[in-house]
Amino acid sequence: MGEVISLDNSEIIYASSDPNRRLELPSVEHAPILKEFGRLGLDRFMDRYAIPTQTDERGFVDYGWLLAYAHSLVSKDHAWTGGLDVHHLQWVGKWYDESHFQHEENPSIPGELREIPFHKLLIPRDLHDLIHVVTLPPEVPEYEQMKKRVEAFSIARSLFQKAKQTIEIETKERRLIPAPHPKYQSKTFDPVTRKLIERDVLIDQYNQFRAQFENELSLTTQQDVDDFLRISSLQDGDPIISLVSTFDRTVKPNKRKQGIRPKLRWHPEKLRRPA
Repeated sequence: MGEVISLDNSEIIYASSDPNRRLELPSVEHAPILKEFGRLGLDRFMDRYAIPTQTDERGFVDYGWLLAYAHSLVSKDHAWTGGLDVHHLQWVGKWYDESHFQHEENPSIPGELREIPFHKLLIPRDLHDLIHVVTLPPEVPEYEQMKKRVEAFSIARSLFQKAKQTIEIETKERRLIPAPHPKYQSKTFDPVTRKLIERDVLIDQYNQFRAQFENELSLTTQQDVDDFLRISSLQDGDPIISLVSTFDRTVKPNKRKQGIRPKLRWHPEKLRRPA
């Protein structure tokens, strides 16, 4: 989406795919803080009312604080309206452009950081617009912190995908039955996909993914992945089952429509180990 860039006839013009779209804000009745907005205009209003965005020690926005603060500014009976927008927690977008990081090892790192699913919110449009009016954009984190974050997410995503693939293979292997024709005695039959499968090939795939998973898991002690995976939860039981379940809970902290929208959609409860 975009960020607030200018004021026109007391309405905020939005820098987005539609440059003429005006912000949709809650009514003054539901958001009293906006009472002075029309009189002061954007710049003076933000000078007086916008507060710094809270971040952690690394410079990454605390989305829990952000949503709680925005909710505190409106009445309890306010219903957020409009379509759903993607809000990048690390804004302003142009601050993360490669042109500002040509002296770094990988100038694309800041842009990749902004696009990590954990750094984006899927929220109603008027909530999105209110955030851009009542909070100041956070400072860009140090490059090394951004690089470390991108690398950590890459490892977490890879672990998640390996775990998903391994569980799928385990589940498929458990439902195989002997091929129903003597011509295919060396193969087995999957009654769900109705395909013939060589069990040895499937087991080889399983061992390959499992080995890759174990190898990548060993790297997590050197990476800051705790925001994406709760490594402590992998100490007991089957680490693959634990990891997939934990990742699912972490990227979807609640079942409401607003919150983090992950790009990885995996529901481990649909593929439990057969008893």
